[in-house]
Amino acid sequence: MLLRASALAFFLAFCLGVALQAAAPEKSIPIVVFDAGHGGKDPGAVVNDLRESDLALEFTHLLREALLRGGGVTPSLTRTQNKDISLAERSAFVAGSQAVFLLSAHADISPDPSVSGVRIYYPHYQRSKDASRSLKTLKADLTRYEKSYQSRQIARQIASSVELKAGVPVKVVPADFYLLRQASVPGVLIELGFISSEADRLRLTEDAALSDLAGAVSSAIADMAESRWKTGAHR
Repeated sequence: MLLRASALAFFLAFCLGVALQAAAPEKSIPIVVFDAGHGGKDPGAVVNDLRESDLALEFTHLLREALLRGGGVTPSLTRTQNKDISLAERSAFVAGSQAVFLLSAHADISPDPSVSGVRIYYPHYQRSKDASRSLKTLKADLTRYEKSYQSRQIARQIASSVELKAGVPVKVVPADFYLLRQASVPGVLIELGFISSEADRLRLTEDAALSDLAGAVSSAIADMAESRWKTGAHR
């Protein structure tokens, strides 16, 4: 009799455990889109043999590899090779990816060779000029504000990681770039450095230094995947 009661208790506990496991929501792995700027016939900024499009592509591959090793994020690339992709196509890719975040990688150039360092841009919030201030307009304004605010917070977190782990100075700046404006999710555009600066060119063409930069950015993204983008937190 005691044996039957123990067996029944075990069976009920097993069934309860299975039911609870089935009822628990699965933890989704957030998707992050990495966009390598330019490509194909558009090399972007060029100094000597260093092309912005190649640098951006290499950086996004490094980010992808780092995050795949961590396992907490699913990285998705708008391009994996040197080919032409329009801004509209990039925007459509983000929209169809179910991503929670967009990072577009570029390199800058300046007529002043002393200008250097990393720049991280986030979408600038602009209030609608619609004088009617209808409910639709107010909702659109609120959505843009929320995206700008979240993007700025993410940009600052990435900047802190880059300065701490890669030892590179960073400026965080609002901007009205098409891809950031059109994206339905928070996003940033990172200028990896100024290829017009000799110091930045050396940094960006050294494998170890570029890997350090990618490691610092991927570390910040991995942290955000855990703190910001858990199941349901980004919806």
